[in-house]
Parts: sequence; C-alpha cells; structure tokens
Amino acid sequence: MNVLETLEKIFKPIIKPLINKVMKPLKVAKTLPKKIIKYIQDFIKGLLAPPKSRKQYILIGRRFYSKKLLIIIFLVIVLLIYFIFISPPAFMNKWMHRTTNLHEEVDKPLTYSGTANVYNPEGDFIYKGELLDGLYEGKGNLYETEDKLIYDGEFKNGRMEGIGELYDPKDNTLTYKGQFAEGKYSGAGTLFYPDRQIQYEGEFKNGSFAGQGTAYDPQGNILYIGEFIDGQYSGKGKSFNDQGILLFDGDFLAGKYHGTGKLHTDEGVVLYEGSFQNGMYSGDGTMYNSDGLITYKGQFAANKYHGVGEAFDNQGNLVYSGEFASGVYQGAGKLYDIAGFAKYDGKFANGKYEGLGSLLDADGNMLFKGYYHEGLLSIESFLDLSSGKIEEILGKPSDILIAEENTVIAAPDETAAENSEEDLLFEEPLLPSSVDYNYAPIQLTFEMSIPLSDQEQPTVTKVRIWNSFVLKLLEDQAQGKAPYLGEQSDLMNRTNLTNSAYELQYYSEEYDYSLRYAADGSLVMLEINKL
Repeated sequence: MNVLETLEKIFKPIIKPLINKVMKPLKVAKTLPKKIIKYIQDFIKGLLAPPKSRKQYILIGRRFYSKKLLIIIFLVIVLLIYFIFISPPAFMNKWMHRTTNLHEEVDKPLTYSGTANVYNPEGDFIYKGELLDGLYEGKGNLYETEDKLIYDGEFKNGRMEGIGELYDPKDNTLTYKGQFAEGKYSGAGTLFYPDRQIQYEGEFKNGSFAGQGTAYDPQGNILYIGEFIDGQYSGKGKSFNDQGILLFDGDFLAGKYHGTGKLHTDEGVVLYEGSFQNGMYSGDGTMYNSDGLITYKGQFAANKYHGVGEAFDNQGNLVYSGEFASGVYQGAGKLYDIAGFAKYDGKFANGKYEGLGSLLDADGNMLFKGYYHEGLLSIESFLDLSSGKIEEILGKPSDILIAEENTVIAAPDETAAENSEEDLLFEEPLLPSSVDYNYAPIQLTFEMSIPLSDQEQPTVTKVRIWNSFVLKLLEDQAQGKAPYLGEQSDLMNRTNLTNSAYELQYYSEEYDYSLRYAADGSLVMLEINKL
C-alpha cells in the first residue's frame, strides 16, 4: 500500500460529508429556475381557470367579484405603472410622446430617433430634445451641465443649425441670438456683450460679421453701420465717435478707409473728401479747415500732398498751384500773392524756388526770368550759357550790340623785323571778340565771348542787371550784407562817381562783382564777371 492510498483512507471519511453538504444545495439550485417557471405557469393557469366555489369571490358593495380577476387587474396596473412611469422602454416613450433618457457610451454611438434626454458617459446631463439616428436634430437644448445651458434652438446632423440662442454657461447670459449654419453664426443675428448690451446686429457668415450690420460700443453707442467681411469693416459704411457724430462715410477694406469717402472731425466738420488707401489719403482729394474752407485740392500719397494740386490759406485764398512731393512744393508750380495774382512761375525743390523761374507782376507780365538755388536768385547760373540757351530761356533779345572790330597785325618774319614801320604787312581784320544780348523789358544784358570757330555759339562771360525790382530782391535776401556775395568775397575797390554815386568791386575765387549805388545808397546795377 502506497502513501496516497493511506492518505485517502484517512481523509475520505472526513471530506466526503462536507462535499455532500455543498453539492446538495447546488443540485437543488440547478432545478430552481424550472420550479419557478412551473410555479408561475401554475399560478397563471389558476388565475385563468374559472372559479369553482363561492370562496373564490369577494363581496365589494352589493356585488361579488372574482378574486382571480382582481389579482389580474392589480398585476396589470403594477406592470403599467412600472413600464409607463418608472422605467418605460424607448418605444413606449416614443409612442406616448414622452422623453427618453439615453446614456452615451464610449465607442458606441447613439442610434435613437425621437425626443430624449442625453447623458454623457460620466453621467452629466448634456442634451434635451429631438434626435435622428442618434444625432441632435430639430429643436433641442444643449447643456454643459444640467443647470448650465449652452444652446437653445434648432439642430441638424448633430450641429447647431437654424434659429437659436447661445449662452455663456458661466452665468447663463445670452451671447448670441439668431441664425446658425454648421454650428456657426450664419445669417441674421445679434451678438451681445456680457452685460447683454448689443455688440453687433446684422448678418453673419462662418461665425463672423459678414454683410450688412451695425456695431455698438459697450455703452450702446453706434460705432459703425455698413458692410462687413470676415468681421471687419469692408465695403460701404459709416463710422461714428462715442458721441454719435459721423466720422467717416465711404468705402472700407479690412477695417481701414479704402476707396472714396468723407472724413470728419469729432465736431462733425468735413476734414477730407476723396480717395483713400490703407487708411490714408491717397489719390485725388480735397482737404478742409475747421471753417469748411478748402486748404488743398489735388493728389495725395500716404496722407501728404503728392502730385499735382492747389494749396490755399485759411481764408481760402490760392497760395500755390503745381506739383508736390511729400507735402512740399516740388517740380513745376506757381506761387500767388494774397490778392490771388501769380507772383512766381517756375521750378521748386523742397518747398523753395529751385532752377528756372519767372517773377510776375499783378497783370501776369514777366518782371524777371532767371535761375534760383535754395530759394535765392542765382544770377551766376547764366554764366557759361550759350546764346542759343539764352534765347531758349528768354527769347530773342531786344537788341544785339557787337563790339568794334580790331585789326590784327601779322607777326613779322625776321627779315621784316629789320625794316621800318612803314614796311610792315597788315593782315585781314579778326571777327568781333564779344557781343551783348540786351533784354530791355527785364533790364538784363549778357556779354558773350565769340568763339573763333563757326561751329560754336557765343557763351556768356558777364551778366549786367539794372532791374530795380530784382535788385531790391537781391538786397532783401542779402540780409544787410552786400547783395549776392558769397562769404569768401572781399571788397577790393571803391570808385566814387559823379553826383555822389559810387561803385564797389568785390572778388571771389570764381567771380568779380561790381555794384553801383545811387547817391541815396540804393543799388542801381549789378555786374557779375567770370574770372
């Protein structure tokens, strides 16, 4: 006999009774469902079987009722209460037009169609309304939690679509009311500030202001009325300040003035009317002062006068007409006096006379025409000009004065040098050495050297001017110094003339100047000679 057999003999009498005690209830439990079903079947048969004695009836009032029937009625009522009110199935709720409670499950989308309360997998109440194949469809309410409403309105394919109201779940304040498409503001609607003041009222697209609308500030004042694109002022519109005064009426692009329009001050006075680009004056436009008078009319670029235009003073008098660059006179233009008469017609640079220009009288007649540099007359600029260029600038001279011809004696050869004076040979005379172009109407004379070659034109070597108007200008611009002399000029000579008149001579590195004064000290002539 081995060890296992020995152990079995020892423990089997002890274990076997225990096993029998455990197995007996299990065997009974195995038959329990059959017994319960049999009991229910017998109970139902007993209920349905016709009563056989008076004991199976009960007297209620003056009538006898079958006990079995009352039991059946009671059970039916209990079942109805349970399935209708306590735990109704989905089809029952749908049939009775009652709301079904649905609980979302992870990775298992809802498929129910009808009215329902929907809970997320964590058990939070998130939706109440209609569903189609498990998606929000029709009227419904969307919640963050049961007491925090997010949206009240229409749905399609699980998203907000149609008419609805959007709320801030933090404090249940209304943020938007109007039309939705694909979950975004789209169509006519109203957007609100947190205090329920209207922020915007009009058309939306893809969640942004788009189309016609009105924007308001937090105090309820109108900021803008007009067209929007992607949430910005774009198209025709009007903007206002916080006092309701019109600031701009015209075209916008991406929130900036762009196109044509009128810009007003905070007092409502028109400041500018014309073209804009990227919020700045650009193109043709008109600028006004606070009294409504035109201060500039013409072309602009980057908020500055640029191109052809006209500038006026604060009384509306024309001051300048011509070309501008970055807000200053630049190029060809005319400057006017307070009476409106042109006093200068010529070139400008950086707001000053520069280059060729004409000084005019009140009748438009030319007083003088010449060159300027940094706003000052530059008489020296005539030097070295050819006769053709002088005529191009000033026209034909009033008269031409030719210097007397000189006779040139031919250089004698060595033999002739030994002879007497009477034996010297004379050659043909030379051409005149200089010629004067005189412009009497403007009291200006040019002395020109005559070249030996017929192919060249005479060039100016000396300028003489006795135009009192111009000489006065020269004195004024000299600011107390000798007119039109550089800092390097030195007084070299003074010559007393008749009747207390006198002449001063100055020299610089390039020129010498002769200034003739009358007895009263007034300058009557200026002569500039190139050294």
